[in-house]
Amino acid sequence: MTSMEFSTHFYAVMIIYAVVFIVFIPIGINVYKGRKERKKDK
Repeated sequence: MTSMEFSTHFYAVMIIYAVVFIVFIPIGINVYKGRKERKKDK
């Protein structure tokens, strides 16, 4: 594998991770807050 291929693959992986974090962190925060609110109601 050439260095050019490696860098392209590396950037692709980084972009995928960035998208995953951007999408899933807000969802995780909302779920966490939702669980706290439900516990308060009971």
